[in-house]
Amino acid sequence: MIALATETIVDATGLTVVTSDPLSVDRQQRLTHFEARPLLAPVDLSNTTSIPVTTIQATTQAKLAELPRTTQRLVNPDLYPVYMTTTLSQLQTSLLNKMTILAD
Repeated sequence: MIALATETIVDATGLTVVTSDPLSVDRQQRLTHFEARPLLAPVDLSNTTSIPVTTIQATTQAKLAELPRTTQRLVNPDLYPVYMTTTLSQLQTSLLNKMTILAD
């Protein structure tokens, strides 16, 4: 699930979300019993020490290993559903509408 940085997702009992698949017929769905974790970790920009590339690679491999193996196939991968909060979806729609008006 993708959310705005200002949104707090803590209620695992139910959340109305929007599927990010634009071809989906039923875009709004209700998620229940889910685990929400921050995707990114805050970075201290005052700390000038660099992270070794091997550490970044190991972290990336560990995160990829959490995904279902069937979604990692290069040929006929399974779909991996991605959702966004309704607030983020409304912001996306608003920005797309503004861009469409500017393009005309």
